[in-house]
Amino acid sequence: MLGGLAIFISSEMISGFFTSHALLLVSEPGKIYTTLELFCLGLGWLTSIDLTIPTPFSVISGIGTGITVIMISISLSTGQNVQWARHIAIAGRNTLTLYITHIIFLILVIPIFNISNGSNLSLITLGGFVFFFTFIKLISCWLKKHKKGPLEMLMRKFSVRRLIVGRTKTIVENQM
Repeated sequence: MLGGLAIFISSEMISGFFTSHALLLVSEPGKIYTTLELFCLGLGWLTSIDLTIPTPFSVISGIGTGITVIMISISLSTGQNVQWARHIAIAGRNTLTLYITHIIFLILVIPIFNISNGSNLSLITLGGFVFFFTFIKLISCWLKKHKKGPLEMLMRKFSVRRLIVGRTKTIVENQM
């Protein structure tokens, strides 16, 4: 968990440093940039962390955050909080559905609420929690009638192995 926190904090600090310097350079309208200043602008973009654009440091920061969240989740699931472990297991067994629905959710929510890099982080975090718990409730209702999530069922139904095995059985049966 400490390693994840270190990755997250260091990537945020490095990003903040280079991004602020790049913003200072851009703040002068009509300025002709030297090669070093152009390099600093490129470095500012490379190290920027944006919630809507997958820059390298966005990915690094996300990895650090992910490691931290996973370690906290493991710590919670080994203690008395077994209910949390059930929610996390439900999300884990339905990762494809979770992944696709969170992308659709972001595509719909970002323009509606005008979310950008400068947006309120607490509002974005609250939205993430609301999405996660809504997903858990909806997928729990789905799992009462089905064994797998909706996209997991489709993935298994149209898997290459199943399609090939199904065709070869049909060909063999027709030849007999």
